[in-house]
Amino acid sequence: MPHNKTFLNPLQHGVLSWIADGCPPNVVEGYSHRITAKALEARGLIVIDGRRQTWSATITDAGRALLERNVAPPDQSIADATAFVQAVLDAGGLVTTEDRRDGPADARLLTKALDAPNRPFGKKLARQHVGGWVSNTTEWYLATHFPDFVERRPVAPVSATRTYHPVVAAYRDNRDDHRVSKEHLQRAALILQTLAAEADRRGYGVALPSAVKLRQSGSRSVDVNGQLAIVIGENVFGIAVSELPGKGGSRMPYQPNMRLPAWQRARKFSFVPTGRLELSITNWSPAQRQSSFKDTRTVAIETFLSDVMFEIEVQALEADAEHTEVARKAADRQSRWEHAMATAKASLHESRRIEVLRSQLAREAEATAVRRYVAAARANDAVSHSSEWLDWAAGYADKIDPLGKSLLMPSDLPFAADDLKPFLGGWSPYGP
Repeated sequence: MPHNKTFLNPLQHGVLSWIADGCPPNVVEGYSHRITAKALEARGLIVIDGRRQTWSATITDAGRALLERNVAPPDQSIADATAFVQAVLDAGGLVTTEDRRDGPADARLLTKALDAPNRPFGKKLARQHVGGWVSNTTEWYLATHFPDFVERRPVAPVSATRTYHPVVAAYRDNRDDHRVSKEHLQRAALILQTLAAEADRRGYGVALPSAVKLRQSGSRSVDVNGQLAIVIGENVFGIAVSELPGKGGSRMPYQPNMRLPAWQRARKFSFVPTGRLELSITNWSPAQRQSSFKDTRTVAIETFLSDVMFEIEVQALEADAEHTEVARKAADRQSRWEHAMATAKASLHESRRIEVLRSQLAREAEATAVRRYVAAARANDAVSHSSEWLDWAAGYADKIDPLGKSLLMPSDLPFAADDLKPFLGGWSPYGP
């Protein structure tokens, strides 16, 4: 059956509408939408430019006309996501499935569930696989959805200024870190100035990236990348503005021209200016939220500056929650280790008391046997014996008999850390 070129299915309608709006961030996730976009381009509805990180799309007149004629059809996936969210709610917050894993389908379900009308405020549908790689068991639950707690506030771009923030002024003076061609330095500086001024207005700190460090989390580096750092509480967010390179650059020589700024000397190919800028939040986000904003053919990144601040504030909440959870787990582990150590010490002392008791029982039994032997020898006139030997044996029995002296609770003797290992159940005696 031939394809109906006047019809848009729900996925195509959503992608085309998103492109018509200028490809705003936080609407689509991943890269699967680009497959749909490629089909839309083949129908002459959009024009795609670039690839990978420089990918962008623009709607054509034919695309707008078709979009105006098409009313968004019902999205069955929303109904399915709503039903699934309700199932999790009805189950008390946890549903376990044993179906074969389908990564793309699961990802679509998670995305659609964000728009489910019964999704509780501050919560989102989440999943985790349990049972190892060979298991198909998946647990579905409701996790914290931090964007619900952040207000998206407008940010007015600074179009001109006579006084730059000191951090932005330092950026303008440091040609080695401009990352943009000379013709676009003023624009890059104004973008950074806008963010610095907005951060100041909201009560956040603004610093040189070299003057601050990221909050330590595991083995991640604490160095801050970028030309400007925004500090929210204990969280630091690097901001980098760079120009997207064009094609046709020549390979850089082994010893590049030292008159070039450092950001160009470090490249493998000579820099070809395009005038298209990219703004990046250089920190890792635990929820893998958007961290890059690029110029498109129709929309400049200045339009996205409110989204940049929104993402920073969301990621600050994420980071606080992550570190709180890490601290909680560390405190819990510390508490369990201390309990294990206390139990191990008590068990070690108890084992030593048992050893003392068993030694006393053995000595008492031996003393009783020696006395019985001495008495039998002395009573048997048919056996030749030495009185000296039997007297010594009787004295030996008195010497080893624990009942011949006061019985006291054994003292708890010092011990080495390794002595506790048999009683720790796998814990280390040196720390949690």
